[in-house]
Amino acid sequence: MRARLERLLSMPGVHFLATRFGGPMLRALSFDQKYIDGEWDADYHSPEAAEITALMQRYARKGDILDLGCGTALFVDLLAPNEFSSYVGVDLSREAIAKARERRSGKATFVVADIATYPPDRSFDLIIFRESLYYIPARQRLAVLLRYARCLKPEGVFVVTVQQRRRFAGMIDMIRGHFRVLEDRRFSDQLPCLLVFR
Repeated sequence: MRARLERLLSMPGVHFLATRFGGPMLRALSFDQKYIDGEWDADYHSPEAAEITALMQRYARKGDILDLGCGTALFVDLLAPNEFSSYVGVDLSREAIAKARERRSGKATFVVADIATYPPDRSFDLIIFRESLYYIPARQRLAVLLRYARCLKPEGVFVVTVQQRRRFAGMIDMIRGHFRVLEDRRFSDQLPCLLVFR
């Protein structure tokens, strides 16, 4: 039964339906399948990864980072150990978190949880949603961001990246309308955009 479900989740279009309309278990299995299939393996050498790493260094200010939808926690390896005090990575995928835990950074903690409902127990200098905010249902996104905003330190910021700017224009407009945007731009040589706001 599980092998049949894994094959089904690997089919084109099924991931979208499962992650947008499925319950927590189906969503988690769908995310797991992307890591099992190797489709979401981290690309350490991409220009986007380098640019986000530099952005995180600048805005974290050697402080505390919350990575929501962290995947395999690529940035724990890319950030120099002295560039952050602590890192909490949260992802619904057990497969991703298992891979993240292999990084064994003493400053990093990893949690299997739904980013829409995860309850942080402290404040952060930087909260990042790298290609993950749009997995939260549209009607819940603002409430989720406002809840996490209470966990930002006084000079803390959100960083959100969006691969498909046109498709998620409504989400981007919602951010612009409810938060103070510090940066709203494309990556230097790619289509994805990023927003930095508080």
